[in-house]
Amino acid sequence: MPNATQQEQDAYIALSGAVVEAKNQLQTYLMNNPGDADTERLQNLVVQLGAANTSLVAHSIGLLGEDTAAAVAKLKTISKKGKDFIAQINKIKKALTVVTSLLTLAGAVLIGDARGVLGALKGVNDAIKTDRKADAPPAGAAAPAPPPPPP
Repeated sequence: MPNATQQEQDAYIALSGAVVEAKNQLQTYLMNNPGDADTERLQNLVVQLGAANTSLVAHSIGLLGEDTAAAVAKLKTISKKGKDFIAQINKIKKALTVVTSLLTLAGAVLIGDARGVLGALKGVNDAIKTDRKADAPPAGAAAPAPPPPPP
């Protein structure tokens, strides 16, 4: 079902069509009856019907503008939600980087590789530092830095 604004716009367009039809019929009558006693009054009606039609069309366009404004507002809301969703994905990617480095550490511990453990510890530490730096935007920055690639 169309919204109230759409219904109003449809009503204005329908009324505008009826006004144009009346104007056309009066003009046709005036052309076919040039000596009619009411010619001047009918010509005034033609002018008034033309002005009424212009007003109806202008109002209908104004309603369309209201629909457009509502659509733009919805688009902005959806864009904001999309940006928030992407930010959430970036947070998940950062967490996955830390988790991946923890898995590397666990693997090194399980196989008993001392050098691997030391390297993996450094990897975990770096992943956590990078994650914290990305969460705190630098001075003057509008958005956090993108997540680092997984090791």
